Amino acid sequence: MTQAPPVKDARILIVDDQEMNTALLEAGKALGCVQFADVPSPACAALVPPGGISGKQVADRLKEMGARAAAGQDPFKDAMFRISMMGYFDRYDALAVAGILEDVFESLGVRFERGVAVSAAWKALEVKSELAHTV
Repeated sequence: MTQAPPVKDARILIVDDQEMNTALLEAGKALGCVQFADVPSPACAALVPPGGISGKQVADRLKEMGARAAAGQDPFKDAMFRISMMGYFDRYDALAVAGILEDVFESLGVRFERGVAVSAAWKALEVKSELAHTV
């Protein structure tokens, strides 16, 4: 009889989601975005793109590249975009999304040093991983 894999403690799942969300926020900031909320949700990275680019443009381009994303709702549709890592994701998925963000912003004409978003995400994951292992 095959045993089911052990279930993660719910506290660790919450830390993991917060960790990945923080990584995406830091990746976005490295590309010139601004964090939308003063107190970010652990469930969703909400970012305001750099000037001249709408949240809808970013969300649409992410979708074209195979990533799930959403523009802001109603009055914020053009002002921001949202990415969520809730569900079955891990830190390496967050790094991949940071790389996709680089592709998106490059395709929209944003100038930056290649690798800056992935590096920022990786640094955030390194800092937060210590917390995840102590919970």
